[in-house]
Amino acid sequence: MEDYVADSELPVDKCVDDVKRCDFYILIVAGRYGFIPQGTDNPDKLSVTHSEYSAATKNNKKIFAFFADTTAGFETDSDTDPEIKKIKQDKLKSLKEDVQNNYLTHPEKFNSPYQLALMVAESMMKAGEKYADLLLQGAQKLMERFINEDRIYCLDRIPQFNRYLSTRIESKSLFKAIIIHGATDSLVESLQKRITGLTLNISKSKIYKTSFSGIFGSGAEYEEAKLIFLNGAFQQLFSTADTGTSLKSFKELCVFINGQENENRIAFIVNWNKLLNNGDDPRVAYLKKMLKELHDACNETNCHKIYFFINIIYKPADEKAFCEIINHICKTEAEESKFLFPLQKLSQVESEDVGLWVESYITEIPSKKNRIIS
Repeated sequence: MEDYVADSELPVDKCVDDVKRCDFYILIVAGRYGFIPQGTDNPDKLSVTHSEYSAATKNNKKIFAFFADTTAGFETDSDTDPEIKKIKQDKLKSLKEDVQNNYLTHPEKFNSPYQLALMVAESMMKAGEKYADLLLQGAQKLMERFINEDRIYCLDRIPQFNRYLSTRIESKSLFKAIIIHGATDSLVESLQKRITGLTLNISKSKIYKTSFSGIFGSGAEYEEAKLIFLNGAFQQLFSTADTGTSLKSFKELCVFINGQENENRIAFIVNWNKLLNNGDDPRVAYLKKMLKELHDACNETNCHKIYFFINIIYKPADEKAFCEIINHICKTEAEESKFLFPLQKLSQVESEDVGLWVESYITEIPSKKNRIIS
């Protein structure tokens, strides 16, 4: 509805028409029945959402329903009239029963937007196997509508993004470290920002960014380097916290995060672009050890709010050595590797392609275009 414009059409009619045109209908049911349009065209006093669902069933749409955990504190209808409130409660109950009696719903109940996003992603990815032809048709229509053929190269991060989503769904580990790698001009950080900002919805104030050399390049022993990193991150991410003492382990960080009332997901971002000893980098062992400690701390405290991204940006001369390190870290049966997920190498984006994209979709003014690119 955020794309709707002023029109003489009734909102409920517009919503129902959208349902009739869709291929997949995703129904999200929490504690509110929603707005009930008044008038003779709604004799059954259905809410807009209920009317959409009815249109989806009548038009044989593929319906995917997700229910909220009733104990998770989601809002209920705020009507003060007892009669209206009772009507909505009864109709919401009836809607839930109808959906559960007629459709296969997700076995879990979501208790946060984060969990709901994973459940929807999982269902749609599995639907992609069952309804591949339908999805391809829809994707083609979207491309024809919004993207010219000569602009399709701007979508070359889709395979990596889909791989990221699948690793979150397939892996049962509470802690995951995502490795994003590519050449200097492949805009590695743009994918990481897309994931942390759009998918995980982590605010900038909850992201701690450093470099590989910043952690392990001072010549300090592992324990000293780890504590400097841990407390530096803690002081930035939770600057208003009063713990009294410095943290001594990742377990203490997990316990602190779990004790916060608000949703406090955090992300560690490590940029790595230089190697020591032509690829035989002794700091790799430190990195593996740190990630293993984070993994164990999250599992021990049942903390699922810490994300770790490693952005590896290499020059052509270092690409082979970096790829060998990634394979060594991730493609083993060792316990510490089960939560490490490397995305495939990002394809290079030419500077003229970026310029053309900015000119086509953002601005044609040369001075502004150059400022955006730089």
